[in-house]
Amino acid sequence: MKCFLYCRKSSEDQSRQIQSIDDQKNILLEIARTRNLDISETFIDEKSAGTPYKRAGFQTMMQRVQSGEVSTILTWKIDRLSRNPIENGQVSWLLQQGVIKEIITPDRVYLPNDNVLLYMVEGAMANQYLRDLSTNVKRGMRSKVERGLYPACAPIGYLNEGKYKGTKTIVPDPKYFHKLKSLWDLLKTERYQLADLYRIMQDKYIIDKHGKAIAFSTFHRIFHNPFYCGLFRWSGKLNVGTHQAMLSQSEFEAVQNHLNKKDKIRQNELVFDFKGIFKCGTCESLITAERKQKFIKSKKRYKAFEYYKCAHHRRHIVCKEKPLSISQIEAFLFQEIEKIYLPKKVIQFGIEKLKNEDSQESESCKEMTNSMQREIQVFSQQLKTVENNIAFEPDIEIRNLMKQKHSELKIQIKKLEEDKTSLLERSKKRNEKISQQLQILDRAKTILLSDSKDQKMELLDTIGSNWRIKDKKLLYEPNYICNAIVKTKKSLPDRFKMFELNCSSNTNEKLTSNEVSLCWRRVWEFMKK
Repeated sequence: MKCFLYCRKSSEDQSRQIQSIDDQKNILLEIARTRNLDISETFIDEKSAGTPYKRAGFQTMMQRVQSGEVSTILTWKIDRLSRNPIENGQVSWLLQQGVIKEIITPDRVYLPNDNVLLYMVEGAMANQYLRDLSTNVKRGMRSKVERGLYPACAPIGYLNEGKYKGTKTIVPDPKYFHKLKSLWDLLKTERYQLADLYRIMQDKYIIDKHGKAIAFSTFHRIFHNPFYCGLFRWSGKLNVGTHQAMLSQSEFEAVQNHLNKKDKIRQNELVFDFKGIFKCGTCESLITAERKQKFIKSKKRYKAFEYYKCAHHRRHIVCKEKPLSISQIEAFLFQEIEKIYLPKKVIQFGIEKLKNEDSQESESCKEMTNSMQREIQVFSQQLKTVENNIAFEPDIEIRNLMKQKHSELKIQIKKLEEDKTSLLERSKKRNEKISQQLQILDRAKTILLSDSKDQKMELLDTIGSNWRIKDKKLLYEPNYICNAIVKTKKSLPDRFKMFELNCSSNTNEKLTSNEVSLCWRRVWEFMKK
């Protein structure tokens, strides 16, 4: 008599509970020899039977059974055939109608005339087992999420560490963690586009998979994944993780804002030193640059002229702002540099003093950190209250809402703690930043005469911000260092006025140590105000 042999093993089946496919086949082949059964074909599936119409082997076998080709099925257990009500009912109905003459297992034989309850109970037990297993797995995952553990495979840069399921933790991958952290740092500080950062990764911080650099799509997902700032998304909600973060939440948000912005400047063959810096003081549009050539008859050659003019993006405003030539811009900048000039001795004295001075928090920094600490304490108290109430809340829906509130409070506390730490670090680096800006001001004229666009932009950032062109003049808001220098020079006695007249004169820089100290003290006092 002909029969079909069917074997199945899925991922949820434990090896100690269900025989492997080879073991199933060996035992069923022995039964076939004992019963003189001719096996027409063997069907094998390695998928769960919990969802209907997902197993190719089972679907093909059932179609051939219904066509009348074979009427006997040889399998390990009834739950190998089905674990869902739809396919379970299909097999049961074909058995009752006599389309299936026998279902043979090592334990017993199922016949069309058998009590239908027996088959249905075994099928229902198999279905319930799968439902219980799903519930237990989801409960275990929820428990891990509540403890801040990501219940899935760790992303690139991390590893799942541990021998047994349920006890694994996520730790930094020694091979890729520091490489990815360096790439995040570059993205934070240099504001690269992802395409450029991807090329840097290929050249310097190679992250490979199976011997090849990861695809750009994978690279793109990495830098949009909140996992790297200490959070993870599960069931559509953000949760605080216990794994080591590569950057803070505020830094992650800043990176996302940079990556998602739409007004990216296109690359152009022509290079303009000040393009993208100025805005129109009349209509607030960006100032663009253009280069024109004019034939000079007296010299019998062409000469290039560079102009900066309003781009007129806001078309509903008629802007009559006239263009400004590069020579006019440079003349204005030289004039502003003259205003903030200090003798080299004063600047060097200030830099050395900053290097040796102990870093201390300013009063404003103390107030801000104290305010943050108070907010953290309030949220922590709310967190404890929610935790206590969750345990005694009988209503499931209210308990789920309280758990969501619990997760949101944890995220807020984590962000405040990170911002507080970041504020303290910025306060400690304040003197270092002042020292760097003083060094830039010391070389201001040299930088303005150089060909380096990056250095010129750095100089303008040091001088001030909100640069605008209005009425053929440059306007800006001076930063606190330049503002302090201007105020210092106005407050100094006449003895110091001499170095304002001619900045390039070395003789005018012969100041005594007391005069240098006084000049620097005034600058420092005005910077603190």
